[in-house]
Amino acid sequence: MFSGTARVANALHPGVIFDTNLQRSMNVPRIVLDVATGLSNLLVLKSIPQGAATQCYVAANPALEAVSGQYFVDCNIAKPRADAEDPALAKRLWDVSERIATAL
Repeated sequence: MFSGTARVANALHPGVIFDTNLQRSMNVPRIVLDVATGLSNLLVLKSIPQGAATQCYVAANPALEAVSGQYFVDCNIAKPRADAEDPALAKRLWDVSERIATAL
């Protein structure tokens, strides 16, 4: 889509990040959140800097300035889900995103 231009578009997953205050809008008792968060922190959750690392890497690394159409996880190119590589779905997402962005 960006052939012949200097524009690039990539996707990424920052991971699941703990200690972000997102739970403030959840209708779940605080004790349940505290226990679940405590257990999850030990297993899979990232800190805020760890969660920001991939965004910063993809946005600011000069070695990636010509890389486009990739999916990044933990600062590496990764294989996305099968539906993420569906050209018809990609075009639909792009068209909707473009309409939203130009409406702002």
